[in-house]
Amino acid sequence: MQTSQIQQPLNPYSASRSGLKPNRYEKTSNQIRKLEMKDKNSHLEIKVHIDGLWGGNYKIEATGKYLTITALRYVFNVDSENKKSKGKFRWITSSLFLPYQVEEGTVDSRLEDGYLLIHIPRKLSLE
Repeated sequence: MQTSQIQQPLNPYSASRSGLKPNRYEKTSNQIRKLEMKDKNSHLEIKVHIDGLWGGNYKIEATGKYLTITALRYVFNVDSENKKSKGKFRWITSSLFLPYQVEEGTVDSRLEDGYLLIHIPRKLSLE
């Protein structure tokens, strides 16, 4: 069993060495706070925590060796002048590279205890 964990999202400003600012999409595209991947005998289990995930508004797509997670988040902004907290909804998208090929339509996902659990069955090769 192989376990890997990412605690911090990638910093969108680290890639801009030339002083260019990232666009608005890049600022909100990587909001996965914790990702845990367990490679088991029959399937790959991915546990994802996305801050402010709103209800069941998410979509999981797997094509080839890529897994794309699209989710609706609720983002709080505190207005310093009025001392009011306002929020807004934002769609975010994150892509992951998988260790093996995945067939479309075989990915199972559900929300449990604030985490998005994704089960990807291992493709059995008959030789």
